[in-house]
Amino acid sequence: AKPLIRLLKSTKATLTAHTTATRGQLASAANLTVWAASTDDPVVAAVAENLAVLIAEMGEQEGAFVDGMQAARTVLKEMRDVERSVVPGRVTRAKINDELQRLKYRDPTSTRIPLLEQELVRAEASCLVADAQLTNATRAKFRTALARHLNATIARGEKQALLARHGLQLLALVNETAVVPGERPGAWVDAREAANIMRGAQEDLQAWQDE
Repeated sequence: AKPLIRLLKSTKATLTAHTTATRGQLASAANLTVWAASTDDPVVAAVAENLAVLIAEMGEQEGAFVDGMQAARTVLKEMRDVERSVVPGRVTRAKINDELQRLKYRDPTSTRIPLLEQELVRAEASCLVADAQLTNATRAKFRTALARHLNATIARGEKQALLARHGLQLLALVNETAVVPGERPGAWVDAREAANIMRGAQEDLQAWQDE
């Protein structure tokens, strides 16, 4: 079970990292909103405010990924428990066998030898059953755990990519035409287009959920 314990420790570290990333994205979104309110450029302010909403949603998707990984880790813990459950039987079998071999060496005519041989047969049979159950349980739980991990990865990646594409559409509304000295930035005239982009992001996200 030691390799599986190491795997659980590494997945815990991964969970911690992604939890930190979730908080970081939410904090970035909040700070972008604050900055948007402080800028004198109405176009940049409007786009930044909308982008902050999308980035916050990306953070929420990171959080959902953490939930998926936690669900996978729960199944890995169940695998660990199953592995541990077969250890006592193996230890018992080894002890019986050791005692039997010592007795055969020290007192080959001992009447306990047949009894120990019977105990060893029963212990080996019990271990065979336990090993078969371990194999079956491990396969099932392995598939479940990794499927949860991979499905969470797909969901996070596709949803964040979806949101990022809409973010790029918003950025395209920022005119890169240089402002000459003394000229004020142009007014925000793409509110309707920005609203359509944000609505499209929401609809696409919902459509992904409904698939």
